[in-house]
Amino acid sequence: MLDSINETVKEQLEKVKDTFSAAAEKVTDLKDAGAEKVSGYLNELSNGLPIIEEAGFNIDSINIEMGLPPLIFIVFDKTNEVKAGFIEELIEQHKDKKILTAVLKALEGANYIQQKITLNKFIFSGVIVKLGIPPSVTLKYK
Repeated sequence: MLDSINETVKEQLEKVKDTFSAAAEKVTDLKDAGAEKVSGYLNELSNGLPIIEEAGFNIDSINIEMGLPPLIFIVFDKTNEVKAGFIEELIEQHKDKKILTAVLKALEGANYIQQKITLNKFIFSGVIVKLGIPPSVTLKYK
């Protein structure tokens, strides 16, 4: 009887081990897919740098969080003002570039909001855009 229980436990442990091995493979696959996606996003962003500069911003830094899902934090500095509607024109011109247009929309929204906010001694200095689920935009003041 003890041998039978021992054998059953061994079988169950083997099943658990197989399940964890399969799960680990899936996580590795997701991480690899995540790394590929992040790489693609960064390539598109890199190619779009001149357009972002036209929109009045410069990339200060990029932070990548490799988790599930991966997150990309892009820190932008405000370099100059652009005429109203100009960023919308850039979005329309580059609407086939998903990441670039998402970033431009975030910068456009930040521009709009910062014009409505007055913080005495602080002036609008830039934006942090988080590409992830959910995406977010943080306004920076100095």
